[in-house]
Amino acid sequence: ATRVETLGFIVDAVHMAHDVPHRRLAKLQTTASELLALRDRVRARAVARLTGQVWSLQPALGLICRLRCQYLTRSIAAAARSFDYTAFVRLDDFAVHEIELWRSALAHLPRGPLQLHLRR
Repeated sequence: ATRVETLGFIVDAVHMAHDVPHRRLAKLQTTASELLALRDRVRARAVARLTGQVWSLQPALGLICRLRCQYLTRSIAAAARSFDYTAFVRLDDFAVHEIELWRSALAHLPRGPLQLHLRR
């Protein structure tokens, strides 16, 4: 078997790359669609859920996960400082654009190569 699923990723030994299972992609896209539907009145917990789902894809997608979640992270910063994730937050236009990116372009983003981490 050249493709093995482990720890929520598919490891492709032929192409030496990570991939993301379709169920994870579908879950993230569903979460993004729900946020877009409620964009005027969305709880911090829902935004944090999407942000966590995106950040967890970093081994497969790389740095884009952190770079294209900056405005989502900023939108929940006050709720995180007060530990009140039930609070409603306002999503500015930049955060909405980030959600739209993850909902529509996720399947088309290039996957990152496997990286060797050697101790020296």
